[in-house]
Amino acid sequence: MGILNITIEKASVEDVKDIIEVKNKSFYEDYLNYGESRGYNNTVEGITKTVQERIVYKIQAYGDMIGYISITKKSDDDFYLNCLCVVPENENKGIGQMAMTFMENQFPQAKHWSLEALADKERNHYFYKKHGYQITKEYMDGPVKIVLFEKWAQ
Repeated sequence: MGILNITIEKASVEDVKDIIEVKNKSFYEDYLNYGESRGYNNTVEGITKTVQERIVYKIQAYGDMIGYISITKKSDDDFYLNCLCVVPENENKGIGQMAMTFMENQFPQAKHWSLEALADKERNHYFYKKHGYQITKEYMDGPVKIVLFEKWAQ
């Protein structure tokens, strides 16, 4: 894939430590802002289980992991995006857009996608809306306000 020699491929349990490093870099700011973050400081056991039970991709630039995608297949045509992240030093280079397009192309049968995002992360909202998602619900998760984004096939 063109920009920065980006590749996206299935992750394996051998990638767990790199996934943790990518997630820690990606969610450190949220951890500092909220005192907690689901994406920060995950355990080897937890990420190993994620890789074994979900659909997980690694995003690489020149062979180094710079991002991560985790998807749950809820049914044959209903998918939940658990996580899509790119390390901060590689943001704003079109990699997230490439990852969204890749992800949706992997599951052309999908009639419904959903994901959750922090309510105050306007930049993320803009990104998801640009890809056809819309906010359908807002709720609290402990001290953090969350929004549910959904997208239906045309």
